[in-house]
Amino acid sequence: MTPVEIPEALKSYDDMVFKNYDERDIFESLISDKDNSEEWFSELNAFSFGEGFGCDGESGIGNYFGPMVVFDNGATIPSINCITPSMIDYWETRANESQNPVLIARYSGLVIDFKQKISGAEPSIEMYKTHIAALIDIADGNFHKHTHNVYCKLKRALELSIKLNNYNFMYRCRDSIINFEKKNSVDKKPGTWGHSYDLLVKDKSVSKKIALTDGKESEIIKELEDKLERLTISSDINEIFPQAAESSAIRLAKYYQKKQKNEDVKRVIVRVGKSYYKIIENNPEISAIQIISDLQHICTLYSEFGLNEEMKLVLSDIREYGQDIESELRTHDFLYKFPPEKIKKHIEYMTSNDIDDFIQKFIKTGKGPSKKEAKDYVLSQKEETPFYYLMSQMLLGENGQIIAKVGSLEDDIEGHAVLHISQRLSFSSYFLRIGIDAAIEKFGLNKDHIIKFISNSPIISEEQLTIIEIGLDAYFKNDFIVSIHLLIPQIEASLRTLVEYGGGTVYKISRNGYNQLRTLDDLLRDPLIEESFGEDVANYLRIVLTEQRGWNIRNDVCHGIANVKIFNAQTADRILHILLLLGVVREKTDTEAIT
Repeated sequence: MTPVEIPEALKSYDDMVFKNYDERDIFESLISDKDNSEEWFSELNAFSFGEGFGCDGESGIGNYFGPMVVFDNGATIPSINCITPSMIDYWETRANESQNPVLIARYSGLVIDFKQKISGAEPSIEMYKTHIAALIDIADGNFHKHTHNVYCKLKRALELSIKLNNYNFMYRCRDSIINFEKKNSVDKKPGTWGHSYDLLVKDKSVSKKIALTDGKESEIIKELEDKLERLTISSDINEIFPQAAESSAIRLAKYYQKKQKNEDVKRVIVRVGKSYYKIIENNPEISAIQIISDLQHICTLYSEFGLNEEMKLVLSDIREYGQDIESELRTHDFLYKFPPEKIKKHIEYMTSNDIDDFIQKFIKTGKGPSKKEAKDYVLSQKEETPFYYLMSQMLLGENGQIIAKVGSLEDDIEGHAVLHISQRLSFSSYFLRIGIDAAIEKFGLNKDHIIKFISNSPIISEEQLTIIEIGLDAYFKNDFIVSIHLLIPQIEASLRTLVEYGGGTVYKISRNGYNQLRTLDDLLRDPLIEESFGEDVANYLRIVLTEQRGWNIRNDVCHGIANVKIFNAQTADRILHILLLLGVVREKTDTEAIT
């Protein structure tokens, strides 16, 4: 091949003594020293791709190199459409001419990924060997800027060596992975170690292929055991690192599970739990909230590995520490005054006709925002308060236990939508109440009006109406404890009837083989509920009744864990609103939907 003239910006990089740089540095040098030559464009494209991942087949990107940016419409930067056969030839020449393994690995890797797609020819075996050798040389010669990137390269080298069935390269990869980890492992930084186990031991088919001897395997396991000990035994709590220790313990536990060494599984996992306890017991400054979070994490870890007896002890501690939560929490009061003209306008709208019109408007205005509106809102707020949406949120129950968690906006937009709808429902409850008060004053709204409206619904039986009437009587007397306790079970019974009307089942098989009723939350996720009420109303019902990230009224009340404070007008109004929603249901005919 004829040597190519490379851009000036690249010449300093192609030197065997030039280390501590990566592909991103080359890309930035090319951008800052633009010459618009054909070679410059080939180099810019070469170093524009991200490494260590691929996009799905539809995008046309290779299995190892992917784009820096993917747009909503599927467009990518860089795009495979920018690659030409002459560019592939240029990269192949550069792979053979370059000296520095960072450059060789990039050019040869691109040829392997894209030559067949662009030029229609398979890359040569020699190009594969060139690529594998360069990846190993980067690790062995310390030609790297960031340690974690090297493990990605070594993983790639090992996979290709196995694909080629080249034992020489397999053994070189094995030794390179082990030696690189020894040189760069830092106990307190779990991202710098564990890779020998992940790449060489975890998959038995790989360990057999690379001839990982029992001695080598034992050495890798011993290093994980030593790390677990060093991270947990210190008498100085500032030198105990449970999170890092957990990275070692989980690997060891999974290894011992495969060996059926259950006592060793228990030993390594409990050791992590004890390290958390050591910090809790010796740090008087740690808050009850942090303690609950740590203990909840231990419970999750114990549960994952079947340590049920140990988990019960931790749950007992959670209840004990949970008693201190309330003293640490601070309330924030916000006073918002609705403009009198807005209140007046709302009352006039709600009571502008007759009692039947009021009920219809009450049902329509009480449902809160749609799921789409909620998602659009939280996405718009991300720009104003980005830090808030980067964090996970824990929701605590009355006894201090974590009852639900909402992740970051990127990971859990559904959870953030639920929180927003829940908050909006609380905010709008004021208007439910003033609407009801206005209807009582103008129309004499009472239980008879409600009974008359809902009695037309086929999913509310005559027997239920007897109980509902007592509940409504208590509601209009402001006896909300009685009202809420009586009405919620009737709402659940009516929803079961609705599912049965639609041809669904309200039973499931229990562990002992008998039929038992499905939970209300399960029923509310039945497609028949959504078909009857629509997605947004079904979502509203879950948030109010069974969603732990929402109001969760039904579960708290029926499980006997509801704080007496929730038996108020706001909660009772929501229950009344749902009861009236059920009253909208009508018998399905050939020309009508259910609702």
